[in-house]
Amino acid sequence: MTLFRRCVTLLLLTLSCAITVSAWATPKTVTVGGYSFPPYVVENHGDYSGLVPELIDTLNRLQGDYEFVFVPTSIERRYEAFERRRFDVILFESPEWGWQQIPKAVLPLGILDSEVFVGRSPEANSEGFFTDLAQRRLLLVRGYHYRFAGFNSDEHFLRTQFLAELVPDTRAAVEGLLLGRADVAPISQAYISYFQRSFPDKAQKLVVSTIVDQQYKHTALIHPQSPLDLNNLQALFGLLESSGELARLLSEYHLSREALVSHAGVPQ
Repeated sequence: MTLFRRCVTLLLLTLSCAITVSAWATPKTVTVGGYSFPPYVVENHGDYSGLVPELIDTLNRLQGDYEFVFVPTSIERRYEAFERRRFDVILFESPEWGWQQIPKAVLPLGILDSEVFVGRSPEANSEGFFTDLAQRRLLLVRGYHYRFAGFNSDEHFLRTQFLAELVPDTRAAVEGLLLGRADVAPISQAYISYFQRSFPDKAQKLVVSTIVDQQYKHTALIHPQSPLDLNNLQALFGLLESSGELARLLSEYHLSREALVSHAGVPQ
């Protein structure tokens, strides 16, 4: 065999091995933290559904470089768990919610939601009902950040500054309103839409104000040691967009959209 043929044969063998290794490469596992935040994450006796689990399943179906795994965490300790790298990524976090000093990379998702005040009919139909929260009994979610409270999520502060009762999640806040345990609860527009679709009879008993407490400008937080970096996560959301799956999910969960940014944030 000539030297040239030997070189060609060696090159072909090398390429064949590289293709074989690539084909059988194990996808990198990326853990995604989530807490009870309907309809983004809906917890039911240890089972999790909602936008985040569905988005994870969709990403796993569309590509094979990464395997995304959902990891439950608590509302109150999610940032501490993130710092300790109990998970690599957490989705749908708004900039005012207390994570600015945590080491991370930040990807704006261009996905919006808002929070409005909700009451119970018929008393909440009266004029000016939602304008003076100091006079209303409030149902607030433990660990959530509210603009009217200066984004202070401390339970003692909320109980002493307002007529507030703390509940475990948004679902409990809405059910509490329906039972007459409070006058007002701040609820996300996405959850209101979900509740109206899922429980139309109960939803008729609610009064949804036009007063917006805050707008969620959703972002993804990526741990500095995550196997998935910021640019790759942005590319994956681009894949969701080009496949039409992102539009489907946002429509299903009644979320609005900004144009995806072309340049992501930098690690902070």
